[in-house]
Amino acid sequence: MRFSILMMGILAALAQVALPMVGQAQQRSSMPSQGGMVRSAPGHQMRAQGIDMGQVTQARVDRVRSQPVGTRSAAPSPYVPSHVRAQEKSIAAPATRAPASPDPIPQGAYSGRDAAPTPRVVGGPSSASCATCSNGYAAGGYFYGGSVVGDCDSCGSFGGEYDYGLGCGFDGCCDRGGCPEGWADCWLGRLGLLLYKGEYFIGAHGFKAPAFQVGNNLFQDSSFGFHYGANFGIPLCRITCGLLSGQFGVRSVHSDFSGMPFSADDRYQLFVTTGLYRRVDHGLQMGVVADFLEETWFVNSSTVQIRGELSWVFYGGNQFGFRFNNNVQDDVGSGVINGVQVDNLITSSIETYRFFYRQIGTDSVGFSDWYLGWSGDQHFVGGIDFDVPITERTALQSSFAYFLPKEDAPRFPNGGNANEAWNISVGFVFRPQGRCYYQNYDRPLFGVADNGIMALRRSF
Repeated sequence: MRFSILMMGILAALAQVALPMVGQAQQRSSMPSQGGMVRSAPGHQMRAQGIDMGQVTQARVDRVRSQPVGTRSAAPSPYVPSHVRAQEKSIAAPATRAPASPDPIPQGAYSGRDAAPTPRVVGGPSSASCATCSNGYAAGGYFYGGSVVGDCDSCGSFGGEYDYGLGCGFDGCCDRGGCPEGWADCWLGRLGLLLYKGEYFIGAHGFKAPAFQVGNNLFQDSSFGFHYGANFGIPLCRITCGLLSGQFGVRSVHSDFSGMPFSADDRYQLFVTTGLYRRVDHGLQMGVVADFLEETWFVNSSTVQIRGELSWVFYGGNQFGFRFNNNVQDDVGSGVINGVQVDNLITSSIETYRFFYRQIGTDSVGFSDWYLGWSGDQHFVGGIDFDVPITERTALQSSFAYFLPKEDAPRFPNGGNANEAWNISVGFVFRPQGRCYYQNYDRPLFGVADNGIMALRRSF
């Protein structure tokens, strides 16, 4: 009984304190704030009074925008929807902020093909464009692997070449490949620019193709000599706005200056490689080219193959992928062996399928390729390609390919395997663009064909 009386007294005291506070709150909620906007009434009360919540939100945003940046307050008033508070904070925040990236990029560098941060694409460009800011980032976000991860306030043209502190400069998407400073006219309709961004090589080589049989005799097909040539990337901005690039290259090969046991003729080969490709910094990279070979030896022949690549580019530039080459045109001709006319001699390229891994060098300069695969003639195929910069504009290139045949392949009288094939070459390459060549999206994706990429087989 005493306990019940005590509780009734406590409740009566609390009611006397709480009722005046409730009345004051109701009075404040019914009063309009400055500008006629209801400040603290919950949303359902506003809607009951016929107030448009969208207008309230926009009015709040407009009021914050009208305040000087230094005087904006991000503190929310009572019962302000969270999305409104977030919008106010973004307006009151400083105009620029440093982007966050899981893998930092050197200051002044960006990554991503041709830029255009409007869509969030992985490994690919779009047709829009944005400019680099003073801190090296792009308006709307800098590209890292094709994804927008930062922002700044300027806008213009952006993309074309990325720069890891090499001072290569940037140029725009559909205007990509601009002339170097002082080359305002890019003489002969930009031919000068094409030559400036190409590569020129010279070197020595040795190679062996599977032996060929005439009658009951096997004839060795092996040579040593020298080669030289050039390879050019071709921007296709006006056609594809940077989505694709083209390439064209030639390799001239001179071998067997003293002839062979079955022929006194020198051996001359002209390789031509041309096609389309797409480079990216991160994501799916691909291309396809046609290789043409015109050969003058004891038999004159013309052969054609198609070569393709599909690879995945990891952050940092390393790649893993698959390459193939398929013969599409044989040659049937006549020649002279040991002074005897030979007809219906078939010349074709060996089809190969290779998985490869490309390791990019320090500062994204130079590379090494390692590959393993098989051939259509049941070879095991393996090899290595190197590109090692020596000076600003020169590099050492070396390649090795080996075709290991099956044990039951035809053999020479002394026991050697007639189906063995290999190619080895070493040389120097000159690039007028310097080490910025490695950062150029339009540099050729494929090397010009040689006797390791386009190994020949002869048969009847």
